[in-house]
Amino acid sequence: MPVVMPYHMVLPFVIAIIRNKPGDVLIGRHPNLQRKPYPGLWDLPGGKLEAGESPQECIKREVREELGLRIISLKLVGVFHHSGEKIIKDCTNNTPSLGLCYEVEVAGEVTATEQDDVHFAGPAELKTLKMTPWAEYFLL
Repeated sequence: MPVVMPYHMVLPFVIAIIRNKPGDVLIGRHPNLQRKPYPGLWDLPGGKLEAGESPQECIKREVREELGLRIISLKLVGVFHHSGEKIIKDCTNNTPSLGLCYEVEVAGEVTATEQDDVHFAGPAELKTLKMTPWAEYFLL
């Protein structure tokens, strides 16, 4: 008899890897608010899909809202799955989720609206930061 796996709903989200000419990655720190699932952790720009929105529409909207940048090209580079198990101590996120990561090329000047300390970070700095699970997955 085949094993039946339970069906789980997941929260879809998107994240963007934005690089500068030297190849550093644009990151920001979540505000240290307890209502946020990963307060104080470093992350890539992105967010949750809205009803009726495609992942490509979502990443364009999120990058525009969070950074004031316009995406001029994008490429899907990977998928992150979070089962809902607590994976970082003291973080409140236990929602099963599926994240699509895009490498994007942007135009405009960064105007950060949702994250703190937004800047380009190189490999040496990235290794020293406490990041969200998906940022760590795609950057380290």
